[in-house]
Amino acid sequence: MIEERFRLANTEAAHRRAADAFEIWLERFGNTLPLEAQCDHVGATSVPGALTKGDLDIAVRVPEEAFAATRDSLDQTHTQNLKSVRNERFAAYEADGFACPVGVQLVVKGSRLDVFETYRRMLIDNPVLLAAYNDLKQRFDGLPMDEYRAAKSRFITEQLRL
Repeated sequence: MIEERFRLANTEAAHRRAADAFEIWLERFGNTLPLEAQCDHVGATSVPGALTKGDLDIAVRVPEEAFAATRDSLDQTHTQNLKSVRNERFAAYEADGFACPVGVQLVVKGSRLDVFETYRRMLIDNPVLLAAYNDLKQRFDGLPMDEYRAAKSRFITEQLRL
């Protein structure tokens, strides 16, 4: 088995591909979700100047009463991300057929894991934090993906004080 490595992408091109993929994803799936669903492009490709591995992260935020219906809809059109937590307030998916890898995080608004837009805003508003986040990514470029994900998780948890 080949170990997956974390690799940084060309930032400008990756940001463009992700923005385009988000628009296509919205056209394809946005109208299949409950009206209460709020879909946001989050993650590094949504933050100007953020280094990225070149993927698109989408947060689908819903009120608690719309979670089950939204999950059922995404279960029909997306692949479950089996590496992620899944419970009554959070589910993660992957979507195929785009110019870049696409991850979709379904989360109940106001729940403990509803942090994607908050963290995105923190990176945009705080150049020192963005520089530290980019530094972390540069240090892990070429290293095992699992090591990068663990370090990234610790970093984000610390910033959000979860």
